[in-house]
Amino acid sequence: MKEFKIEIGKDGSSLSIKAGDMQRMKLKADELDALIYVLAQARTALKPPMQLQSIEHEQRILAAPEMRWWLGKRDDQPVPLLALLHPGVGWVAIGLEADSLEMLRAECERQLSLLAGYKAPTVQ
Repeated sequence: MKEFKIEIGKDGSSLSIKAGDMQRMKLKADELDALIYVLAQARTALKPPMQLQSIEHEQRILAAPEMRWWLGKRDDQPVPLLALLHPGVGWVAIGLEADSLEMLRAECERQLSLLAGYKAPTVQ
């Protein structure tokens, strides 16, 4: 596997990326956004496909402390979407049929019941 070297520009508005003996590529934030988008689309066509399975503790997860979510219906989609806004990837969404929405609701209720009585630690 090639090693990727990434350096953030001094002003924080661009980065350069290099892999192996490949020529260094410099990208501004909007160019990187476009590259991430087309790479994610291209990955869906590659084999082997991503495994559709439950998350295991040892699997890599692209998490962020500050993310937004949205759940709703768009005119261009046949079913409601659950979308997550990751600060490094952008919006990623899944279409939810009625049975999936019901499973999501039930899991949210279960998670809320587990939080009953939970108090976040205070910083001193």
